Amino acid sequence: MTPAGASSFYDAVLTSEHLEPEVTAYYFKRWNGYEMDFHRHDSMEIMYVIEGSCQVQTREMRHREDGMLRRGELVLLDAGTEHRLIVDAAKGCRMLNVEFRFRPAEGPNLSVRALAEAEASVRSLLSRAQPRIVMKDTDECFHILRCLVLELDQQGMEGNRLTGLLFGQLIIRIARLAEKSLEDGAERLVSYIGRCKDFIHEHMDRELQLRDIAAEVNLHPNYLQRIFRKAEGMSVGAYLSAVRYEKAKQLLARTAIPVSDLWDYVGLGSRSYFHAWFRKLAGMTPSEYRQSSLADSRDPSAYSRNPSAVGKDSSDEGRDPSAVGKDSSDDNRASSPEGRDGSP
Repeated sequence: MTPAGASSFYDAVLTSEHLEPEVTAYYFKRWNGYEMDFHRHDSMEIMYVIEGSCQVQTREMRHREDGMLRRGELVLLDAGTEHRLIVDAAKGCRMLNVEFRFRPAEGPNLSVRALAEAEASVRSLLSRAQPRIVMKDTDECFHILRCLVLELDQQGMEGNRLTGLLFGQLIIRIARLAEKSLEDGAERLVSYIGRCKDFIHEHMDRELQLRDIAAEVNLHPNYLQRIFRKAEGMSVGAYLSAVRYEKAKQLLARTAIPVSDLWDYVGLGSRSYFHAWFRKLAGMTPSEYRQSSLADSRDPSAYSRNPSAVGKDSSDEGRDPSAVGKDSSDDNRASSPEGRDGSP
């Protein structure tokens, strides 16, 4: 806390004294091919992506692809949070940045304390103490931000009652978005995983690489790999190979498709690779499996969308990784001897 106010949303003085936001800097900026050094501000900062995409990373992020922001998303950074901006030269990014702190309010009706007393989402925001909060806007925040900075252009940095009202409205909107981001976070991950699985099931008959699947759900390949492994206990490639294996068993047991043609139905590189791949997993050749299925009244090829039979990463079993879908998130290369297996 400074003698005259506060620099952070999470300073306890905001709920005990009447303080109001004070804008310290703001600007529109188009960035292209830019990588900023880690730095920090004495004020809080809102970074809003108007066009394109960028990354806003904090020190604790371990992976270079972390911190992605896309059009219509904004990040709220607490004062003192070390961060940096990275913008891809091929995509570019136009942003609106607003930095602010808190000063004694001219009247209690405009104070953050008054907002917190009237709005549960503001109370929740003040208690979160997160250095970085990412939110998806529906254009409401941008409209308020735009009106705020245009009014500041007209009236000067000291602002007036209108800028105070606009910032109060902005705080309430950000607080509600932040609350919704908590609820949506888990649902969003489930949605990504579900869409990824659907894409695999619909396109297993062609060559697939991790980058193809990630592009379908609009995620970085390495990030998709991490969240998929955490949710499913296996890599994307292991899941793809397991789905292909279950489909191969189903087609062998329930259709008369020639064994020599089946490789093309499950997206493998060649007949010889399919034969070796299937034998490694099943312990018998495709022809032997078909004969066994015909002789057995049981149906060992029941097709499941949760193929747990081979649903572990091959590294867990000590098998050749190519047998159940090599995890190639680092290079996106296919893993078959012919180079066309396409298991991510």
